[in-house]
Amino acid sequence: MRGFMNLTLRYKVNGAIIITFLLIAVVFTAIQVPFQQQRLQTATRNIVLLLQTLVERDREQLANEIFDSRFNAINIRLKQMRKVEGIVAIGVFDDTGKLLVSDDAAFPDRKIDLKDAEKIRQHSQTQKILWQGQTGLLFSQEIRFLTDHLGFIRIFYSLASVEHEQRGFLLIFGSLLASILFVMLIVLNLILSKVVLNPILHLRD
Repeated sequence: MRGFMNLTLRYKVNGAIIITFLLIAVVFTAIQVPFQQQRLQTATRNIVLLLQTLVERDREQLANEIFDSRFNAINIRLKQMRKVEGIVAIGVFDDTGKLLVSDDAAFPDRKIDLKDAEKIRQHSQTQKILWQGQTGLLFSQEIRFLTDHLGFIRIFYSLASVEHEQRGFLLIFGSLLASILFVMLIVLNLILSKVVLNPILHLRD
């Protein structure tokens, strides 16, 4: 009888501990998930700013090379741009959206359709895509000189480093929650056994 009562009380105590832990986990998640989403948005904005700066730096030279059909020069320039960490592939297109030069034979798009081209002319576009097993950003911007529309440039930027950081956070977050549960089950069981369960059983006896 004593053993049964002791076991029943322990079940109730552990049930209360697990419920408390679940509440803590919900609160932690509610705080951390928006925070991580904000960090991801910030990282994405920084990447887009980096790509815009990179294109703007070489915009005039690219415009001249497209105008003169100097494809070898464009290819050399793309290889230089590719040295930026995170950039996986770059493609340059003519004003009709047809691919002219790419530093990767399997570039995500061989042609930009008219609808997308019109959007890019109005403002640079960024979309998240999956290509060759990699998640990344496909950044598109028009290449123009003064009022002349000469073509487009598209850059695929891998999000591998960002995803690695996210996985690291999830691992740390999961380990933290597991540690909290372990501590609660062990420490609180010992404390409750000494302070609550044993006196109750002693009083009953």
